[in-house]
Amino acid sequence: MKNLETVKQLTEKRNEIEAEIFKLEKKLKDENLPILYKEICNLLDGCGKGYVSGDYYAQSRYYSDIPGVKNIRLSGDRLHIKVTSPAGYMFPEQITVREKDLSIDFWVSRNFDDELDY
Repeated sequence: MKNLETVKQLTEKRNEIEAEIFKLEKKLKDENLPILYKEICNLLDGCGKGYVSGDYYAQSRYYSDIPGVKNIRLSGDRLHIKVTSPAGYMFPEQITVREKDLSIDFWVSRNFDDELDY
């Protein structure tokens, strides 16, 4: 029975650690969401310091100030977020901007570094 108690204790510790990770990731999402909202609005309006008008790959893009995100692009009702690190994935699956629901897709930058950075 000693091993079973040890497994239970280790499982409890694992659950505590998972809860702490969840808490940190939620905090990061909560911090990044208002920045993402502003950047999407700037992309829609064609303004802001990160805005770049069309090129070969995209009609327009917005270079982000969010850690782990290189740029964002819109295509219909889809928001494409190009990520450079794991921190760039800290967003919900969907965001509503100006009464329009946008599904979020993640594209991995060729400069992606998978080292945890949050």
